[in-house]
Amino acid sequence: MLIYKNRRGVAVAAQATSETAIAIKNEALSDLTEALKSNIRYAENTVDYDDDKLKLIGWAGKKTTTVLTPPGQARLLEAPKQGKGWLFLDWKAPVDGGKPAAY
Repeated sequence: MLIYKNRRGVAVAAQATSETAIAIKNEALSDLTEALKSNIRYAENTVDYDDDKLKLIGWAGKKTTTVLTPPGQARLLEAPKQGKGWLFLDWKAPVDGGKPAAY
């Protein structure tokens, strides 16, 4: 029993050390991400979003947004399984229309 308690204590301490190291790493990664975003914004503003100049640093300006075409009617919609408080739906993809934006 004493051996188990000692080894469990070592494992708990190692886990705490690991969690602290991961938190420090995640904070450094967040700082790096923000610095990179700031540098990219600076580069975009400096060259006024000129794609040719941004390509020199491996970047491109903001693309214009495109509107998604709504998908067509789903085919063969059915509920093959259901229970109290839940329902499983199955269907076939529409023949025409665009891609779903979200599920």
